[in-house]
Amino acid sequence: MASWRALLSASPMLFRDFPVDYDARHDLVHTLRLDVATVERSVFLDNRIDADLAAATVLARAAMPPVAPESRAAILLHTSFCGSTLLAKALHDRERRIALREPLVFRRLADAHHNGQAMGAALADLTCRVVQPWSNGAAVLVKPTHVALPIASGLLDALPQAPVLALTSSLEDFLLSNLRKPAETQARTGELVARQARGNPLDLRTLALPREPDFLDIVALQWSLQREWLAAVQRRFPGRMKVVDASALYVRPVATLVAGSAWLGDPLDETGAAARLQPLLGVHAKAPHLAYDAATRESHNAMVREACGPALRAALDRWAAVVAPAMGPDTLDWLDA
Repeated sequence: MASWRALLSASPMLFRDFPVDYDARHDLVHTLRLDVATVERSVFLDNRIDADLAAATVLARAAMPPVAPESRAAILLHTSFCGSTLLAKALHDRERRIALREPLVFRRLADAHHNGQAMGAALADLTCRVVQPWSNGAAVLVKPTHVALPIASGLLDALPQAPVLALTSSLEDFLLSNLRKPAETQARTGELVARQARGNPLDLRTLALPREPDFLDIVALQWSLQREWLAAVQRRFPGRMKVVDASALYVRPVATLVAGSAWLGDPLDETGAAARLQPLLGVHAKAPHLAYDAATRESHNAMVREACGPALRAALDRWAAVVAPAMGPDTLDWLDA
């Protein structure tokens, strides 16, 4: 006979009341009863969630019962286009730790921060609400959107016991990833730079940038600003965060998952890690109906290098001459995988 816990994990009764949205201007929280199948089915828990956000209950945050920081929570930070959706899915486990991919409240908080609102109390409160355990007691791993990197320190303040894993990529890999994106995604790069620049340790005003930086120059600035936010978190919270390069995840996925799960307190052996990854490595993490693997990714990169090689090398040279000297030292604490 199946155990009670196994039956519960397979049941739609695995649920919780979840803050699916936040109105920062009026300090209103939108809550909805979510089951774990919705979390698993939705690539992100933002406005693309596979649930009816219009059915949410809207409450004044100040009128909601207080919640305490959850001691078993964990955090997955990331720069963009670096495999964080794949890693979050691999770390997800209905029994032990449910991975929440990009809850909308962190985008709302980041938007408010970018617009100059002081969000300290709301950030602390909503972070604690997001990471409350599920109905079977499973703890939470929260992966905020990369747009929330400027408020990442507030997440760590709100969850003082939470271990943090951060995923990033090399500059060249980031440039290649952006070159592979559709035009509508590329068009948002300037906006993302502006968002990451507010309060960033890297002051763009001090850089001798080209009068009209091209697309790759702007992408390189986005990468640099994101890395500086990670470095700022590392400096402020020494010993709390381990950093993974995306290449390790792509080339050594099992070893990376073993090391990352151990750091987060949910250790997997190689057999368990391989089992978690087996259904994930052959499909696109954000579009599971599409076949995609490491060989396909490298093939696409090779085509981009062949088509854009001179422009890519020139952008890397300009970054090394203009931006790199203004960045702080690389003090990131890299995960040994």
